[in-house]
Amino acid sequence: MTKLSTKADPFFRRYRYPDWLEKHSRVVGAIAEALVAARRRAAPPIDADAVVIGAYLHDIGRSPLLAGDPRDHNILSGLVLAAEGLGAC
Repeated sequence: MTKLSTKADPFFRRYRYPDWLEKHSRVVGAIAEALVAARRRAAPPIDADAVVIGAYLHDIGRSPLLAGDPRDHNILSGLVLAAEGLGAC
């Protein structure tokens, strides 16, 4: 577990991620962490924490709590992250 995977845990619980979605999100988050760690020092600066937490929570719009909302899960994910104060992800 990393600092950011632990930060994602309350969101997984609050938004009632089913097992398959949590597993998928953890894989995507871990890949993002590996990619951020492998970046070259000379690369342009990025907000690595925002990239990684965004990867962990990229599918929050698929939460069963949002079932029935006709908007695409990508739109919903952005709206939820912004409402949670994570709009820069």
